[in-house]
Amino acid sequence: MDGLESALLDHPDLRGSRRPMLAGVMAEAFAKIGRPVEVGGHAQMAERKGKERRRYAGDPAAYFRDVLGWQLTGQQEEALYLIEQEDRLLLPSGNNLGKTFLLGGYGVYRFDAVGALPDEDRGFEEQGCQLLLPGPDHATVFATLYAAMLEHAMRAERRGYRMPGERSENSVLWRVRARWQVEAFSPPKNVAQDVANTASGRHHRNQVALIEEGQGVEEPVWKATEGMCSGAGNKIISSFNPTEARGSAYSRARAGTYKVAHLSAFDHPNVRKRAPVVPDAVSYAVIDARVRADCRDRGAFPAVKPEKEFYDFVYALPPRDAKEVGPRADRKLGHPDAPLRVYRPGPSFTAQVLGRWPKAGDSGLFSAASIELSGQRHTAGVDPSNTPDHIGVDVAREGVDETVTASRFGEDAEALLRAYAMAVEVGEDAVAEFQATRRQRIGEFRSYPKGDGPDTAQAIAKVYPDSPWGVDEGGVGTSVLDHARRVLGKRAQGVSFAAKAPIPTPGEPWSENMRTAMYVRAARMLDFGLVDAPDDPLLREELLAHYLLHRARVVTREDGTKERKPSVLLVDKDEVKKKLGRSPDRADAFVLAVNGPGTPPVELLFGRA
Repeated sequence: MDGLESALLDHPDLRGSRRPMLAGVMAEAFAKIGRPVEVGGHAQMAERKGKERRRYAGDPAAYFRDVLGWQLTGQQEEALYLIEQEDRLLLPSGNNLGKTFLLGGYGVYRFDAVGALPDEDRGFEEQGCQLLLPGPDHATVFATLYAAMLEHAMRAERRGYRMPGERSENSVLWRVRARWQVEAFSPPKNVAQDVANTASGRHHRNQVALIEEGQGVEEPVWKATEGMCSGAGNKIISSFNPTEARGSAYSRARAGTYKVAHLSAFDHPNVRKRAPVVPDAVSYAVIDARVRADCRDRGAFPAVKPEKEFYDFVYALPPRDAKEVGPRADRKLGHPDAPLRVYRPGPSFTAQVLGRWPKAGDSGLFSAASIELSGQRHTAGVDPSNTPDHIGVDVAREGVDETVTASRFGEDAEALLRAYAMAVEVGEDAVAEFQATRRQRIGEFRSYPKGDGPDTAQAIAKVYPDSPWGVDEGGVGTSVLDHARRVLGKRAQGVSFAAKAPIPTPGEPWSENMRTAMYVRAARMLDFGLVDAPDDPLLREELLAHYLLHRARVVTREDGTKERKPSVLLVDKDEVKKKLGRSPDRADAFVLAVNGPGTPPVELLFGRA
């Protein structure tokens, strides 16, 4: 900073009583020390004229149009109207519908236009704005909602509308004066705390809290936000993907204390017009693919009637080689040359496309019907005579637990799921052939006598002398793994359930850890008819005891940009044990066998997650 300070001190306009335009001083100072200044950027803008901004107060759509320079979709204008009218509003939304864009622009509007209104009671020419950005953590707020606000502010200034105050592009910091600022806060360090005290004590007549991904924000932060935004006209607006029918946002919707408006991809112009009307937003081609992969075809419409309680919908899914010719004349969704059929969405489609909470039972991971069909195929077949391609080993941890192995004949889940996705693109005949010729077969489960690591490893080696092992290396599994590798010379690889998850296969959600990913892939293998598992009542009971918790994460892509992705987390194993009254030994051995030795963690292949 020495060069910058010297350049400023040498500037003639900083001497005497003259008050220079900061923009001109900074531009010349930066030029003097060789730093570039963006033409039309904040440093070269004219002085802000707050009184001219007041005319937009009460008309955020006009502010978006004139100041920010955006043409909103009809869906966005309706949402913006509700945001302006309601003091408590939840916006459960499908993915890639511009909810962060909308909230970010609304935040800038409140900070600039509504903040410019006079405050005669306190003697301020402009009342200012206390804009609160609660979130799961500061990094998430910065990467999502605050980043959107920065983009809007910079766009407005390039159009000649200077924003109030000074803001940072490196952290959540935008301040004009005391009580006219943008502030982020997240959960307290003391997780037992009922209210986030670190967020208390903020009050303002123009106070608005914008909660990005409110589904993942903890209850103490919600309570603190509601305590602060309790004055007349104060607002709390939250947009999020409604991943599961639980949590703080869901409970408020059920209680009726907040207005709820669902934003569905089916109402987006890109989907309705089957054209890229809004660049970088949801694509009709993506929705076609998701209907095909994530929804159940219930039959031809109108012979089959949609059942609203299950969120059934009517859609014309196009043939894979169909040319795009625009929307349907009857205003139904889908392709004009395809027949209308009734579809029932799965839980991920319900949340990520329709913007609705999945039904209460939709967090289950495994389908009882898929498990039953897999068992029927297994009973009708026989184990191959060759050596198994892989052995999944779940080592006992407690006296009542058993060490269990499951053998696998065939390719691992990673290879099969990726190849299956390619077959789906080819057509139904390719899928049928794939299912018939490349299925996995899981051998009968085997249990082993109690013993220490070396004894257990030797017992397994006697049964499977030539097959590679995948061993859950947590706890006592380490001893078995070490003896198998170092003493017996077996091809044994440790699998850490707590490790980072691999890159998702096509259509697979992001997982929070390796254990979740392995269970998710095992469920998909069953659903797609790609694995024949023993007809074992204990395995069935254990698989059905598992369910998913829905989360969200910020992922860094290969080009360095960040993107928020929905993710899933498998229920904690202790919860499963409480439900079963035992450890899910067969289920763990099954997923270890289905998945093989595992794949490189995501950070080695795709950047950091």
